[in-house]
Amino acid sequence: MTIAEFFGCAFLAFGMPLAMFIFTISDSPIKIILLIFSSFLWLLALLLSSFIWYIIVPLRGFLFFGVIVSVFIQEGFRYAVYKLLDKTSTGLEELAGDSLVTHNKPVLAYVSGLGFGLISGLFQSVNILADAVGPGTMGLKSGSDIFFITSATLALCIILLHTFWSVIFFDGIQNRNNIHLAYVVISHLLFSCFTLLNGNELYAVTLTASIANVLLTMSLAFRVSSANAGIIEIKSKFDAEFRRWSIKRNETTHTFDDFQNSIEHLHKLNGLAFLISYIDPRDNDLLPINNDDNFHRALTTARPLLRLIIQKKGDSFEDTMGYGTMRPKNLISSLLGQTPVKAKTLAISNPHDFRQVSQIIDVDIVPETCRRVRLLKHGSDKPLGFYIRDGTSVKVTANGIEKQPGIFISRLVPGGLAESTGLLAVNDEVLEVNGIEVHGKTLDQVTDMMVANSSNLIITVKPANQRTLATPRRGSFSRNSQLSSGSQHTNNTNTSDENDNDEQDEVVDLTTGMNLEDNNSLVVNQNGVLHL
Repeated sequence: MTIAEFFGCAFLAFGMPLAMFIFTISDSPIKIILLIFSSFLWLLALLLSSFIWYIIVPLRGFLFFGVIVSVFIQEGFRYAVYKLLDKTSTGLEELAGDSLVTHNKPVLAYVSGLGFGLISGLFQSVNILADAVGPGTMGLKSGSDIFFITSATLALCIILLHTFWSVIFFDGIQNRNNIHLAYVVISHLLFSCFTLLNGNELYAVTLTASIANVLLTMSLAFRVSSANAGIIEIKSKFDAEFRRWSIKRNETTHTFDDFQNSIEHLHKLNGLAFLISYIDPRDNDLLPINNDDNFHRALTTARPLLRLIIQKKGDSFEDTMGYGTMRPKNLISSLLGQTPVKAKTLAISNPHDFRQVSQIIDVDIVPETCRRVRLLKHGSDKPLGFYIRDGTSVKVTANGIEKQPGIFISRLVPGGLAESTGLLAVNDEVLEVNGIEVHGKTLDQVTDMMVANSSNLIITVKPANQRTLATPRRGSFSRNSQLSSGSQHTNNTNTSDENDNDEQDEVVDLTTGMNLEDNNSLVVNQNGVLHL
């Protein structure tokens, strides 16, 4: 009987917290470290409370005094946890490689609060659970027979309350909401003071007040976290200057122009030409924000922090490659000529994965086994209209057959721009996107490249059916093509399995096409998934 009571009380107190740990924390090493760290700080708070109680001899006999001091010290250490996590967020991100955790204040609050609660619940109930094993049964001759159940329920309440308190407390500090801060302290004081009634065995009063406290605090914590879910925190960097601000995620009136004006005003960039880039939280790629499409994509991927890099034109790799087309923009400029500019020096470095279309030289030469296609909407409502997948290409070398990953067109959407060009087909292998090679990149990375340049997309493909390639016309592109090194590497391969029906997502559209280069190769069957 005593063993059954022990396990019943243990699972009542720690069953729900254990499930919370398994399903929300155990899969992330950085969360486990934060939970242990916060538990250790709660132990330091307990040690300090015990020291103060011990040195103030006249008040040792008043349990109420010890409770009040302990509550205030615990809340002081909760504030210390917030400040430490806030100051070390950059270091934690480098350690964890996961900005979704380190910059998400509600998640940090939840993990640290659960750490506070678990260690508090353990200290409250470990001795009681040890006595529950026996010998003897509580309440058989004296005392209450619900003592163990009451203690286990109160342990569960304090664990949940610490978790909810941290969520509310962190939000109160971040948004300077003194009402939330005061609520946490008062709620903690009330819960601790009501437990003093257990000495008179007023368990009904204690349990009723504690459960009501849990429900009220839980509803406030969920309200706070739901409000935070609709807000995107933005951290922008210009030179050595950092700014933190926020916008509403679900605001439908967000436009790139308004966003650019906000940054210009915030960083005092009036009259200064600048570029905006953001760091993709999934793979830490630096992607551009230069139109409404990739601006809204940046807002979508911000979880929850959107990190911006602001650069002056002239300080970036893109500026070295040049802005704007090399052709005159209108009749007057064609007659008067262009304003002389300082000659650009050649930059030898790894290219960025995203460049404006105007930065791709239009006279690039492509192999005649390939084809360069440009999809330009010009206000058309037609979708880009094709799906892509990842797959395996097979390259025939002197050493035998080598398998290499590749990106392939898996389906064309009827009525889309891709189909209307007549230059793209299923199983065509994608070699370049807007002049950037896709060799060695994942499906998600290629998808991001296409989405970022979707308003004017240029892709270089190697058609699966080489017979569709026209013989180069007089004055067309030369056969001595110079694709990027990775594209040349892929150019010796072919795609495979035209019946492959893998999971796909729609990507892009294009309009004009150009003929490209030819090679002998084979094609291989492939599994692939596209995320857009």
